[in-house]
Amino acid sequence: MGEPPLQGDARVLYRAIRKSILTSPDAFFMSQKEFGEKSVDYWRHEVQTATWAVIETREEVIGVAAARHPDPDEDTDVDQHRARFIESAWIVPRHRRRQKGTLLMTFLFEEERRRHPQVDEFLLWVFDDNESAKSFYEKMGFEYTDVSKKHGPSGRTELRYRYMWDPDSIPASARTSPNETFRILNAE
Repeated sequence: MGEPPLQGDARVLYRAIRKSILTSPDAFFMSQKEFGEKSVDYWRHEVQTATWAVIETREEVIGVAAARHPDPDEDTDVDQHRARFIESAWIVPRHRRRQKGTLLMTFLFEEERRRHPQVDEFLLWVFDDNESAKSFYEKMGFEYTDVSKKHGPSGRTELRYRYMWDPDSIPASARTSPNETFRILNAE
């Protein structure tokens, strides 16, 4: 099955998520099979309904992460106006442990705050057996909230982590490499 006929940033997102699932299959809900079944409209909708941040070099996307509004039906204990859920955070394996994930997340937080100044709480779900992700988020300042849930189809347990915006944090743009670009994907 080939690549769907996508244009612009929907295509960028498709390729980044494909690469993330191939290199880190245990970190995502979506399997390679499920990924292959997603339609062109799915990818266009993804770019339109979330804030997708990427780190790019001239050659490739080396990181991706999304911020999404809480689900009003599922996230009833979360302030819908002040919080965003972080999803699909991923860095190309050879670029890990070089602060790229921290920079990408900080850039995404800054962009959400620029667009929605009232947002000061960032939440995410991480599988309880994903020790490297938990360690990364804890080093960033995320704290486990004592909230967990079982993911139905897989039976795996997810833990919810929370980060409160630090207005004194150093902007991501002040710490970037000249060979890398941070940007938000735009709907076509």
